[in-house]
Amino acid sequence: MSQKIFCIGNPLLDISVNVEDDILLDKYGLRVNNAVLVTDEQQGVFDDALALDDIQFIAGGAACNTSRATQWMLQCDDSRVYYGGCIGQDQIGSNLVESLNNDNVRNVLKINPDVPTGRCAVIIKGKERSLAASVNAAATYTPDHLETPDVKAALDECGIIYTTGFFISSTADSVVALGKYAHENGKIFTLNISAEFVPRYLGNALADAISYTDFVFCNETEAAVYAETQNFEGTEIPDIAKFIASHVPKVAGKTRYAVITCGSSATVYSDGENVVTVPVQKMDSSLIVDTNGAGDSFVGGFLAGLAQGKELETCVLAGHACAGFTIQRSGTNFSNSRSSDIFNWN
Repeated sequence: MSQKIFCIGNPLLDISVNVEDDILLDKYGLRVNNAVLVTDEQQGVFDDALALDDIQFIAGGAACNTSRATQWMLQCDDSRVYYGGCIGQDQIGSNLVESLNNDNVRNVLKINPDVPTGRCAVIIKGKERSLAASVNAAATYTPDHLETPDVKAALDECGIIYTTGFFISSTADSVVALGKYAHENGKIFTLNISAEFVPRYLGNALADAISYTDFVFCNETEAAVYAETQNFEGTEIPDIAKFIASHVPKVAGKTRYAVITCGSSATVYSDGENVVTVPVQKMDSSLIVDTNGAGDSFVGGFLAGLAQGKELETCVLAGHACAGFTIQRSGTNFSNSRSSDIFNWN
């Protein structure tokens, strides 16, 4: 029987639109393959996105995507994944809960009746995407909710805890509280750096969180920004992986792994001394619909393997399979599909 997984982050409704040019991106200072929290000057991106014809509404938020991907990859009928965060008491929040239920993920969400549920403009140009989020209710999550009976029971059931840099930007104290809980109770604590702005502007809070981690995930761009902000002179991904795995002292004194995805080429992971590179199986580019959610899905596959006690290389291969499936669909969508068709754990 696999370990259960507790995922927590910023629940958002994705407003997904396809564009053929850079007009919308340039208007709000956005760029592809990046994620930002919108400023006051960028709030208009949501109305502009809603005015376009080719639009989809998809339950999202990085940790939400990962929770659904993990449950799907575990290939079991019973729910093995919990998802937490904060939503508003509105239709968007209800839609998110319905999506979690449909994907067999248990929710332990906080509901704030005074603030609307968060949303994210997902602007897709060709096969690349730009994310611009307004977290709204998600930013009102507080550590005391981790002490509520439902959340405490969920945490006690789970052997793995996963959260994101986005959640650090909303409630860094909650992330540290989760890290301390994991340390004190022998849980595996995992964190995704998530976006370039996290190491660039939230470095101290990120370091506090990393000190408790057993696994740190990021893509190659986020890894490079992290290295730059820490004044690390190396530029090669294997060297940066070793740096991320080792340079922040680990509270528990155990091994930390850094896992860096490098797009369609490979994933690199390191325990601070050794480095392993796992190539990505080549895919015909004509099969790619969009890359939104690929990183979240990779982590979902990886965590599903970790929960089953698989070797790390197998976890990476599962991540590749899950991400490869996701980019052939619009949004992070696992409906009417079986992960056993794309990956065999045996």
